[in-house]
Amino acid sequence: MKKLSNTLIFAFIFCSAALCAPAVEQKPVAISAGDTLCFAGDSITHHGYYPKHIALYYVTRFPNVPVKFRNAGVEGNSAIHVLSRIDSDLRPDKKTVFTLMLGMNDCRYGRLVGLRPEDKKARHAEFLEEFKNRIAELSEALAEDSKKLILLSSSIYDGESDIKKPITVGINGEIIPKKDDSKTPERNRILKDYADFIVNYAKSNSIACADIWKATDEANKAMHLSDKSMSAIGPDRVHPFNLGGLIIAEAFLSAMGESPIVSEVSIDALKPEATKSVNAKVSALAKNSAGSISFELLERSLPYPITGETAPAAKLLDFYSKLDKQILRVQNLPGKRYNLLIDGKSVGKYTAKDFWKGINLALNPETPQYKQALEVEKLLETWRANVQKYRNCLATEMAYKIDSSKPEEARLKLTKVLEDKSSHYYAIKRSKDYLIEGSMRDKFLSEADKALSEAYAAAQPRSHTYKLERSDN
Repeated sequence: MKKLSNTLIFAFIFCSAALCAPAVEQKPVAISAGDTLCFAGDSITHHGYYPKHIALYYVTRFPNVPVKFRNAGVEGNSAIHVLSRIDSDLRPDKKTVFTLMLGMNDCRYGRLVGLRPEDKKARHAEFLEEFKNRIAELSEALAEDSKKLILLSSSIYDGESDIKKPITVGINGEIIPKKDDSKTPERNRILKDYADFIVNYAKSNSIACADIWKATDEANKAMHLSDKSMSAIGPDRVHPFNLGGLIIAEAFLSAMGESPIVSEVSIDALKPEATKSVNAKVSALAKNSAGSISFELLERSLPYPITGETAPAAKLLDFYSKLDKQILRVQNLPGKRYNLLIDGKSVGKYTAKDFWKGINLALNPETPQYKQALEVEKLLETWRANVQKYRNCLATEMAYKIDSSKPEEARLKLTKVLEDKSSHYYAIKRSKDYLIEGSMRDKFLSEADKALSEAYAAAQPRSHTYKLERSDN
């Protein structure tokens, strides 16, 4: 009996709940449960890539802090247009946190081209002054009537990249190849004045702010150190896609002071006990006579899923250090090398030294948590795409004063646009698309809401069994 008893003692030594470090839970900074985070702006917002990446952070990081995400971007808008739709489209209330990004259309660069230098300078000053006054009006209205206002300077106009396959993004987000593509760095220099105003206005009025122009400009310059054909924005120089969306999201989240921690767990293998547990709970911690460690881990968050499209931006931004730390630290391991198994499947091999320093599992796409996060990303892409289609319909209704409850009246109005030989390409495309998709406007919104709800459900925490299996040989 004595021999058997000793064998059991050496085989497994369990830590009691009293010895485990208390779990520290974290909460978001910019928003709270039950809030609506509304993104207002022009086409950069309308297309929804940076809102998607901001939402992806909050859903994966805080799956039990439900928030509504609402896109209130309209392609072609400037500040005067957003002012005109505050009540009808933005609908401020005390549970809404607004972000406002404008400037790309307000600078009206097309109206400056070809002017004499002195005339160009005067018109630029005139347009900028108009922008300042309207942003002040917008800010006062949104800050007074909503829970919070966050100002964003516009992302850059990329007038520097040697884009290999230039495109045009059409009124409803379709991709059209360009035959000619000219770089116009001046447009971005002019846009910087608008960005600088936003940053200074926010500072002088104690409004939260993220300098998106600076973030995207710095990212673009960093990319060009190794490849001049890369763009922090995209192949049409104006509209960020997934890569640019992540750059904007990182700038926003960092400016808001959001946490980089997915989870942080430290274990002393000698005792064994959990000495640190941030945003996670460790249980059933044990070691055996061969030096292997096992435990159950329930994390309150998922790692941020980086895809092939966003990987270049993540590397450039050092995104994992800034916003994506899923740290597992195990010290005093008796062996040299270990195979890490989660739920019985190997996800990687590491040295005891690696574990001593701490491994960032957010970098490991083989973990079940990472794969779970990818499911969330797919659902939020479905949310983004359906919201964009909904906003396409809504933008057409605003432009042509269409009543969605009167489809025949809408058809007659848009048919006239199509028959008018002077109609602009955008007007023709917008009209054609609405005649096809206008009747599905509410369905797009319903599908978007469903996808967001499913994303939160898919992000719910799941407990996992960890095992560090000694593999010195």
